Amino acid sequence: PHPIAVFYGKPGSAKSTATKFTKGIIDPSRMDAFTFPRDTTQLVQQMSHHWCAAYDNIDYLTAEQSDALCRATTGAGFSKRVLYTDDDDKIYYFRRCILLNGVNQASTRSDLLDRSLLFSLERIPDAQRKTERELHAGFQRDLPIILGGIFNVLVEAMKIQPHVKLTTFPRMADFAEWGCAIAVALGYTQDEFEAALEANKVGQNDAVLGEDWLAPAIQKFMADKNSWTGTATELVQLLEGFGLDGRRLPKANKVSRHLQLISIHLEAIGIRCERGYRGNERILRIEKTSSASSEPTDKEDTDDTDATDNDFPNRIVSF
Repeated sequence: PHPIAVFYGKPGSAKSTATKFTKGIIDPSRMDAFTFPRDTTQLVQQMSHHWCAAYDNIDYLTAEQSDALCRATTGAGFSKRVLYTDDDDKIYYFRRCILLNGVNQASTRSDLLDRSLLFSLERIPDAQRKTERELHAGFQRDLPIILGGIFNVLVEAMKIQPHVKLTTFPRMADFAEWGCAIAVALGYTQDEFEAALEANKVGQNDAVLGEDWLAPAIQKFMADKNSWTGTATELVQLLEGFGLDGRRLPKANKVSRHLQLISIHLEAIGIRCERGYRGNERILRIEKTSSASSEPTDKEDTDDTDATDNDFPNRIVSF
């Protein structure tokens, strides 16, 4: 599996050019980049015909589109009904390299970001711009040298990869092993690559927490307390004054499900979310850890919905 390469940045930062040239190296085609389709079936059909599927100027991805990209990245099967039949299936099974670009990161869903590498591009000053004719001529001239360099590095990486021992296992551990091997073949160290991968994870957390509708409210809510325990309904009522006011408040079950989705990113900034039961009542517990980004207050938390350790039984399941 290959991580999704996401190019993002201000207008004029050559996101589309970077996307098209990257695809042109490994999967040359007259169709260098697609407009992202609204229909998931069309998305699957496009990806099935291209080893590297590149999508240009993406503003937003739905949950279904994000899920399809995740499955295509790690390898999955898709099916659809064959036209003019009642019961015949067309089966797709593939694993693809995927490129995305946009002014902003198109998706803040944690499952997609866990499978992505983020590349923030800077706007190119006008004095340093070139015409497309110059760029393409230079790219075609240098392409054999670029490919030769890639193959030389790959030969060395194939020797190194069986001996790589990861210190930690990220979401795409197989890619991390190859990344370490390629880094060493390029003259870097394994530690440098793992540090770069960790920095990318920080960027993923920032993307989720900065764009998410619930995370900022949770951070403000926990700013003056060390822990809180209560039901999802109680949490919704309390969050009304912490960034969710002025909009239609979501239902409690939606908050609980979304909290599960972003819990790993909240934990990265020192806020752990757990769920469990108090008798037959399903409850949530939110608490700061030692890595919390905001300073805890000295005063005791007086919220009567908080519970002590004795009030909170052992039937706790971390998100």
